[in-house]
Amino acid sequence: MKRIFGLFFCTTLAACAGSSGYQPALDASAKVVFDQACASCHGSSKKLEAGTGFQIAAEHQSAAFIVAKIAKGGMTMPAFSNISEAHRTALADYLLAHQSHH
Repeated sequence: MKRIFGLFFCTTLAACAGSSGYQPALDASAKVVFDQACASCHGSSKKLEAGTGFQIAAEHQSAAFIVAKIAKGGMTMPAFSNISEAHRTALADYLLAHQSHH
């Protein structure tokens, strides 16, 4: 069982870490960027917009933090340095607009 979980975990990490070369079209909306670059690890934009997607920790709910996280990555999240500053900012605004505040 441990071996199966380990294989699943490593495969999942590899799949999530494999998107760092992604570059959106110039006219791509934040929702499109999320679905193309983020959804494979963080869930679809439909879940996010319904309030059932991933949640950002309260201490990290700032556009500046999210923009930096997208650019630099961290832990298992790859850096998305090919995503422009404008797209990263739009994506941060999109994510913050869809966080549930309990």
